[in-house]
Amino acid sequence: MAGLALAPSAGAQDDAAAAESASVNPVPDVVTTDWALDFTVGRLDAVVVGGPDGEPQRYWYLPYKVVNHTGEARFFTPDIDVLTDSGEIRRGATSVHSAKVFDLIKTQKLRNPLLESPTQARGWLAEGEDFALESVAIWKAPEADVDELWVFVSGIYGETVQALDPITGEALTRPALDPIT
Repeated sequence: MAGLALAPSAGAQDDAAAAESASVNPVPDVVTTDWALDFTVGRLDAVVVGGPDGEPQRYWYLPYKVVNHTGEARFFTPDIDVLTDSGEIRRGATSVHSAKVFDLIKTQKLRNPLLESPTQARGWLAEGEDFALESVAIWKAPEADVDELWVFVSGIYGETVQALDPITGEALTRPALDPIT
């Protein structure tokens, strides 16, 4: 998972606590040797659409483009979530099922005929710029005022690490998570 997250200072930890933390929360290598898709985002914006009851509903949307330069086709299944400054998590991509919201973004806001619906922007991604995928993550905006948010994206790289299950002690293969970026 990639994203912006703030982590408190580790402080003075003893070696046992550090080793236990590493086995529960594996982190990626500084320089990965695993595959990674090129993922770029546009400008976060908002749109207002009339809801089923006639009341206006506000949505955030984030356009993105993903290109596979890994040398082979990759299965792309993104999850794009936001964390607001109040601690609320909003699931993205397929959490908004309204075709009305997506159609408005595609035709009037972004005016991009190549834009794929978030519900269809998953599957095999062929290698090369010619097969780039353009889509948008959409979230229903909260009622409260939001001054800051963090976007988290998963499914764009294949780095895994061996870790120990903290309960059973069994060896597991888990995605490597970067607590900083």
